[in-house]
Parts: sequence; structure tokens; C-alpha cells
Amino acid sequence: MKSFLSILIITISFQSMALRSGGQEAGGGGFVHDNFINYGKQVLFYLKNHPKGQNLVRRNKLNLCRLKNTLNENLIFVYDDNQMLDHRGSIVDAYSYRWAIYILNYSWEKYFKTKTEIHYLVLKEMLRSEGTHFSRAIDISNTINPINFDFESISIEDKNSFLNWFETMDSDCLSDDDMEIIGTRKVLGGNTIFAQNDHRIAMSFNLLSLFSEKPIRVIGNESIMTSF
Repeated sequence: MKSFLSILIITISFQSMALRSGGQEAGGGGFVHDNFINYGKQVLFYLKNHPKGQNLVRRNKLNLCRLKNTLNENLIFVYDDNQMLDHRGSIVDAYSYRWAIYILNYSWEKYFKTKTEIHYLVLKEMLRSEGTHFSRAIDISNTINPINFDFESISIEDKNSFLNWFETMDSDCLSDDDMEIIGTRKVLGGNTIFAQNDHRIAMSFNLLSLFSEKPIRVIGNESIMTSF
């Protein structure tokens, strides 16, 4: 058995398909949730259609299909507490891990309302979500800081073409390690689990953390290396 399993929820039901900054409070998540998705769409449009974006994709062998799947509204969680911790216990305003993106409401609301240039931050979380190593995700995303593209200039034809691509579900980009989890029951999370050197406990709660409302911190993940 692989050391870590990536999870992707296949069903996508986006309600807002705007390509402009400042998304509508529609769909399933509110202002921060929907703006993150809309900025992600802008990043994808740039990577797919702009010559510099296309060059970035070729140079780094980016998989646009996998990046598109990171914007599934069911895989993006807004964290409402005053601070958020990653699985190492560090204070962060975003945390992405194995097909789940957690963002801190207070910080990202400020980013969006002040129209801070954050396309590169959104791309970093998208890359981390689909499995790109942290340092490589930073290097790649920094190349679009700033992105230097006027999204208001996109023609209706180009916008519709992009949205048709975006709405088309394509699972061919998934690897053998990806699997589908079906279910809607919410898990609160937000606690710490000690694996007690048991790889079954570590793996189970790492998987559960992908769907909990708050991240579940697992201590003892090194035990997973015993799995085969």
C-alpha cells in the first residue's frame, strides 16, 4: 500500500463561473470560498491561453487537468478561527494537502477586499493540493507574481471556450493512487491524534482530515512507512 493516498471527490457543481475578481456569494461557500475559486479560474485561464502561461506549463510540465480538479468547491474549506495550524503545528493562513485546500477566512478576506495580487498564492495552494512538493510549488507560483494580465479584456468567445473546458469533467489525468470517496456527512475535526506507532491509525485519520471541517493533526506519520 502506498505511503499516502491522494483523494479526489469527482462531483463538481460550481454555481458561479465568473472570471473576474470579486466572486459572488453563491454556490457553497461564501465570499472567501468563491473568490478563491474565481482567482483559481483566472490562473487556469492564464496558464491555458496566455503565451507566458503556456510556456510556464511546458517548462514545468504542469497538468492543467489536475490543477482544474483542485478547484472543486467541495475540496476548499474556509477556516473561521483566529489562527490556523498546519500538520506540523506552524501558524499559517493557508494549508493544502492531498486534494484539500484550507484557507483562513480573516486573512484571505482581507486579500480579496484590498485586491492584493494573490494569483501566485492561489496557484501555490492549487499545486500543493494536487501533490507538488512545497518548495517546487513556491518556485513555480512565484513566476506569476505579478501575473501581469488584464482579465477584463477577455472576449466573450474566449471566456465561453474556457468555461466549457472548465466544466468538462476529465478524470484521465488522475493517477492510480487517486480514488473516489462518496459521502456528505460532515466531520468537525480540529483535534490531534497520536498514532501510537500504528500505521492504520495514522493513515485512517490522515484520510479523514481531508473531509473534516478543520484539519486533524496526526502525530506519528512515520509509521506509515511500514505499509506495503
